[in-house]
Amino acid sequence: MVEVRDCDALAKASVHLPGFKALEAESPTSDIHLYTYAKKEHVRDADIHVRMFSPLDGASEDPATGSSNG
Repeated sequence: MVEVRDCDALAKASVHLPGFKALEAESPTSDIHLYTYAKKEHVRDADIHVRMFSPLDGASEDPATGSSNG
């Protein structure tokens, strides 16, 4: 789990496959869960915004981020 600065940083995040492969060699998981507490102006009901990347598991990003919130 990695906290990012704000929603803009979260939106700009992307998969860097060599980094995920290096993470896989050193960690029991190669998934990355990014989150921020920053508010989006058009989403007033959410306190935390998340994205879940898991390219080595066959999905670049969990589109509903269900895996990262369960």
